[in-house]
Amino acid sequence: MKKIWPIIFTTGSALLLSGCLSNPVKLSDYSARQLIATDPLPTKQEIKADRARVVIFEPKINGNKVATKAKLDEGVAVALDEHISETGTEIIDRSIAQTLKKELQLAEIKGKSEYTGPNIADYAITGKITEANLDSKFVAASQWQNEKGETYNSPAHCKYTANVKASLRIYKLPALHYLKTIIIEDAERISKDPKGTKCALKQDDKNTLFREAANGAVKKTREEFQNFFAPKAYVLERRAKEDDSIFKISKGKANGFNPDDSVKLYHLDTSTNPLTGEANAHEYEIVTGTISNLAGDHHAWVLVEDKNAADQVKLGDYAKAFYEKGMFESAMNFVEDVAATADQYSGGGATKVNTPMAAVGVSGRTTSTITGVPFLASQVWEGSYYCNKVTRPLQVRIKDVDTKGYDTDLGLAHDVNAVFQFEHVSRDGNITGAFNLHGKYYPESQRMVFSPGRWIKRPSNYYTIGLEGKVTADGRFSGNIPNNRNCRGFETFLKR
Repeated sequence: MKKIWPIIFTTGSALLLSGCLSNPVKLSDYSARQLIATDPLPTKQEIKADRARVVIFEPKINGNKVATKAKLDEGVAVALDEHISETGTEIIDRSIAQTLKKELQLAEIKGKSEYTGPNIADYAITGKITEANLDSKFVAASQWQNEKGETYNSPAHCKYTANVKASLRIYKLPALHYLKTIIIEDAERISKDPKGTKCALKQDDKNTLFREAANGAVKKTREEFQNFFAPKAYVLERRAKEDDSIFKISKGKANGFNPDDSVKLYHLDTSTNPLTGEANAHEYEIVTGTISNLAGDHHAWVLVEDKNAADQVKLGDYAKAFYEKGMFESAMNFVEDVAATADQYSGGGATKVNTPMAAVGVSGRTTSTITGVPFLASQVWEGSYYCNKVTRPLQVRIKDVDTKGYDTDLGLAHDVNAVFQFEHVSRDGNITGAFNLHGKYYPESQRMVFSPGRWIKRPSNYYTIGLEGKVTADGRFSGNIPNNRNCRGFETFLKR
């Protein structure tokens, strides 16, 4: 995600910004097509099944003092709550399931249990924090030159890395049947001005760093949890227009099937083992489609543009929402892993990948200390954002910056106000728009978090989005678009 920026920074008001809704599907344009029934057809209970209910218990810490002080058990559980709930899954209050928690602990010890309490959930997630440690390193002052021969000074600084790892287990209820283990892990890094060579760090700063690493660990694996609990609905009807088809499914927005979501259509094939006589079921994917604008609370129409694959779909086949990382997020995960490897084998000397942002030049401008601000009034950052499978150009124009800063729970912060501008050509002509951005820059982690403000110029059917990312030494501001599965990321460079 890259480093997947911790969800502690996520803004809740980010929504879709795309022109896809300007060309909606019209039901009257499509003609009915007969569907062959699958065998066996789903039961009434399967079709009417409500959204899954999940109780998420705080993972055990097992005496790790670092994890206890940072409350990593609570942080992991809260992060899981946020991401799994995006699938439409009902999250059960863990405080009312203490008996179930004791039975789960017994099941993990003995390998079996007999839970006879109330049926409050369909699944349970538990686990343990297996690693939580902090590495620190003093890096002496140094100099380096770019390709043009320009010299830059890197001041002495302390580098801190918080490592968090946990093992999380999913159980099916009420039988307490073990289903799956998912390992989560992440490392969070910051640099600070040194107060000597020992690089001591305040407890509050340690706790913040560990919580960010825990949030990042969950966010890196969120699509694995989301796909496990993805909502499921059954195919009821097909209509077609030329090579395009739309399929009506038995659930809609109330169960997490929202317009522009990606879904996969599956067929369940049953057969009998000729040697044992046992029945076997095999699930296989038919095609990937998109939830159209025709989505109600209890039904939705899935658009499929592959005619050959659409012809294979049967009455009673099922659809599941599909979650994945965007290309920006995956690429930045790779960059973060490379940086971590370089940092591991470096002796602390100045390198481009590890040089603090505040020590390098950005389009001729430099900041004075490691806690400097790379954003200045009147700057223009140009690049692109990716929404609904389309990459479009954008400009982020900086209006004003609080250069002094102030203390927050996440460390020093600087307020930054900007304007998000976009322009592109669509079927309806030239589309332009702009809205305000309000955010905070955290110099210790070089992160910038923008939440959307009021529209300045709004095209029809467009919605604002937030930006959440990091400023790197090469003058790039890039990252992800929070709280929006349809928008994958953005990348900008300082133009002037």
